[in-house]
Order: sequence, then structure tokens, then C-alpha cells
Amino acid sequence: MHKVALVDTNFSAAPIYNYLVRSGFEVFVVGGNPKDFLAKSVKNYINLDYSNIEKTRKTIGKMNIDYIVPGCNDRSYQVCAELNSEESYYALDTL
Repeated sequence: MHKVALVDTNFSAAPIYNYLVRSGFEVFVVGGNPKDFLAKSVKNYINLDYSNIEKTRKTIGKMNIDYIVPGCNDRSYQVCAELNSEESYYALDTL
């Protein structure tokens, strides 16, 4: 099973999370607020301020994440684009 990091834990990212799970991925949500909707409601929550690019890169690397998916905010997309600039993840823009 492929592993996906969804870089967002807000309520608005729930449809993305649900789609990924229905598609057969093991999904980990990444965010720094354990009180956010997805952080509280899914089993694979990573408590991490994803705006810290180096910590995020190391965490994703250690977990052997196959895909990263931005959530529903510009910071999430920017972080994913920056990660993609060095790691080359599928179907993402670079900075």
C-alpha cells in the first residue's frame, strides 16, 4: 500500500482525505494543531508544523512517504512545491 502525506489537518481537507483513503492509500495528515478536525478524527496524525521545511522533509523521508498532497491553503501548497523542488513528487508544481 502506498503512503500519502496530506499536508493539512483542517476541516476543508477532509474530502481530500476521504478520497485518498477510498482510493486505497495509507494516509497520514500533517499539521501543527492537534485540535484541528483531521488531527482529532484520524488515526495517522503527525503533529508537525509543516512550514518547517527541513523537519517536514526529514519526517516524510523517515516514513518512506510515496506521495505528498497539499491541503486547502496556500501555505500547504507552497510547502509541497518546495518539497517537490528537491525530492520530485508526482504531479506537483515546483517553486
